[in-house]
Amino acid sequence: MLTLMSHKVSTLLAAGKVRLVIIDSVAGLFRGAEDVVKSSSSSAAAGDYFMERSKKLAALGTLLQRHSAQHGAVVVAVNQVCDLP
Repeated sequence: MLTLMSHKVSTLLAAGKVRLVIIDSVAGLFRGAEDVVKSSSSSAAAGDYFMERSKKLAALGTLLQRHSAQHGAVVVAVNQVCDLP
C-alpha cells in the first residue's frame, strides 16, 4: 500500500489526473496476520508485530496528508464501511 501510494498515486496526483483518493478498510491489509501473531507463544513477537503495524499505518497517514497538501487532493480513508439493513 505504501509503495502504491508513494509511486503510482503520487504520479497520478502530480499529473492532475486524480483529485479524490478514497481508501476503504485501511487496516484490512493487516487482518488475518493478526490472528497468526496472537496464536504465537511469544508475546515479544506479538508486540513487535503490533509495533510495526502501527508504524506502517502512521506512515500511510503521513503520506496521505502530504499528498493532500501538495496536490490539493481530497483524501478519504476509512477503516471499514458497512451498511445497516
